[in-house]
Amino acid sequence: FRDGINLSYACSTRGEGGQNDIGTEAGADLGALRTAEMERAASVLGMRLYWHSESAEDTITDFGFSKSGADTLEKWGRERTLRRFVEIVRQDRPDIICPTFLDVPGQHGHHRAMTPLAHEVFEVAADPTFVTDNLEPWAVSKFYLPAWSGAGTSYDDDLPPPPASLTIPGKDADPLSGWGWGLIGEQSRVYHRTQGMGRWASATTRRDWDLHLAARRTDGDDEKVVSGLPATLADLADTVGAEAISAELHTSQQSVTQALECFPNSTAVSDCLRDGLRAIRAAIQDCPDQIRHRLSDKEKQMSRALRIALGISGHADPARRWVTRGERSELALSVDQGRADAADLVPLPEHGWLVEGSVLMVTPEAPLPTGYRAAFDPLDPPAPALSFRYCFGNVEAEDRIAFDNAPIALPQHAVSVSDARAVINLQTENRSVRLRLSGITPSGAEVSVDVPDGWQVKPDGPGLELIAPKDVVPSVYDFPLVVDGTPAHSVRRISHDHISPTARSVPAKVTVRVLSVSVPPVRIGYVGGGNDRLANWFSAIRADVTDLSKGGFNPEVLSKFDSIVVVILAMKSATVLIEKIRSLHRWVRDGCTIFTLYKRQW
Repeated sequence: FRDGINLSYACSTRGEGGQNDIGTEAGADLGALRTAEMERAASVLGMRLYWHSESAEDTITDFGFSKSGADTLEKWGRERTLRRFVEIVRQDRPDIICPTFLDVPGQHGHHRAMTPLAHEVFEVAADPTFVTDNLEPWAVSKFYLPAWSGAGTSYDDDLPPPPASLTIPGKDADPLSGWGWGLIGEQSRVYHRTQGMGRWASATTRRDWDLHLAARRTDGDDEKVVSGLPATLADLADTVGAEAISAELHTSQQSVTQALECFPNSTAVSDCLRDGLRAIRAAIQDCPDQIRHRLSDKEKQMSRALRIALGISGHADPARRWVTRGERSELALSVDQGRADAADLVPLPEHGWLVEGSVLMVTPEAPLPTGYRAAFDPLDPPAPALSFRYCFGNVEAEDRIAFDNAPIALPQHAVSVSDARAVINLQTENRSVRLRLSGITPSGAEVSVDVPDGWQVKPDGPGLELIAPKDVVPSVYDFPLVVDGTPAHSVRRISHDHISPTARSVPAKVTVRVLSVSVPPVRIGYVGGGNDRLANWFSAIRADVTDLSKGGFNPEVLSKFDSIVVVILAMKSATVLIEKIRSLHRWVRDGCTIFTLYKRQW
C-alpha cells in the first residue's frame, strides 16, 4: 500500500486436506469454503488471486501434510503444475515473483514444491518455445526469496534463510489511519477463520522484511523492490513504442500525485481522478501491448477511487440467496449517486441468468456452483455481480463489485446422502449399506439408485438400503442417484457470516468400497478432533472402537483398551485429554499403544 505495488497471489491448492476451525466442511467442501475466505481476504487488500488447482477434481490438490516437494509434484503431476504456473504468470504479467516459503527440510512439502518450480517458471515463462493457449511469453524482471525463516508454531525450517540483499522497512505506519502494516494485514487474515488466523498486531510487533534477490533481468543497483522497474505512470513513457502517448501518461501521473496530495478533500480528489481517468483512457487507445495491462489496471483503480471519492454507494439484496433453476427472485436495488452527475447500480448476470426490472431469473441452463474459481479479481469480480455506472464532468465510468451475498443457482433435481461413501468388509457378515436421504428436490419426489445386476435396493424408513450380492468382488463401485427419473445432483450449501455464501453441486452418487480386511481382536479407544470420520471407518470394517472424545480417561476405563488413537486437533477440541494426560502416560508405560496423527512436540 505504502509503496504502490500492484499485487497478485497465486496459490497452489485450496487447502482441502487441512483442518476446519469453524465447521464440519472437509475435503472439497473445505476447499470451496477456503476459496471464499481467500476471495474475501484478497478483497480487503485489493489483490488478485489465482489458483493452480482449477477444480475439485484437479490433480493439484491438498492431499494432506507432506515434507517432500519432489513427492508433492509427483502426485500433482510436475508438467501439469509447471504449465499452470506459466499460464498464471503469462496472464498476470508480473514484474516480480516471490515464493512465500523456502525449499528447506522441515517445511511443508506443498510449500517446498512451489519454490523450485518458481525458479523454473522465471525462465520458462519467457521462453517462446514453451507454448500455452493464447498467451504470449512474458519475461519476469526479478525473482526474490524470503530472507527469513518459516520456522515457528507450524513448520520446522531446518536450514537458515538466504542472506538478505535488500530490506523493506516496515516499522512505520500508514500515515492516514495510523495503523501498522502488520495490523492492516491482519484485517485481511482474519477472514481465514477455518485456519484460526487473524490476531491483533501491536506496535511492538512491527518489523522490517528482508528479501534475497535470486535472479534478475534488470540493470543497476537493487536498493528497492522497484529498482530498475517502472514505478509510476510517467515512467511508462520511456517504453519503446509509447512515445505517442507520453503526454497522456505524464498527465495521468500528475493527476494521481495531486489526488494523493489533496486527500481527504474529496471534491479536489474527484477532480484530479476525473482528469487522470480521461488521460489514461486516451493513452490506452495507442499504447504498446507490453504496457496495456498496466494501464487497464490503472483505469479500474481510478474508476473505483473516483466512485468512492464522489460518495457513490448502493446495495443489492436478493430476496432469495438460493434459487432453483427455472425460478426467480426479487432483487432490491438502491443507489446514492453522491456528487456524481448521474449514477446507477446494474446487476450483471452470468450465462443462464436474466434480469428484468427488479426480478432475477435463473434459467434451466444456468451453471451450477462448484465453489472453485480459477481466478478472482476484486476490481473485476465474476458474474453474477454488480456494476456502478456513473457520470461525472462528462466522464463516464464503471466500477464492478461483487454482491455482499450473491444468489446461487440450485439444480432442479437434487438429493443428498448423509453417507455417500461406504465400506463393506467381506470378512464380516454385513453386505448392506444404509442411505439416509435429505434435501430432495422437488419435494416429495421419488429417489432411486441405478445399480447393476445382482445388487438390490430396498426401502429403509425415510431412506434406502443398498445390498451387495454375496459373490461381490473387492473393488470401488459408484451408484448414481436418480430423482423422478432424472439424474440428480447433491448440493452442499456453505454459509458462514464472514463470507459470501457458496456451494458445491456435484452429480449425486454413492461410492462403495468393497474390501477384504482381517481385523485383529484389538479394543480401540478413539479421541476425535470434532470433524474427522476416523471412528466411522473403524466401525465400517467392524473394528471394536469406542469414542472417548468426551472423557473417560480414568484407569478403570483405560484398562479396557489395547490401543488409543488421537487424531488431529484432538488436544484442542477434547480438552479432557489435556486434563487426564498423566493417566494416559501411565497407561502407555504399562504396555499399551497410542497412535497420534500430526502432533507437534510441544
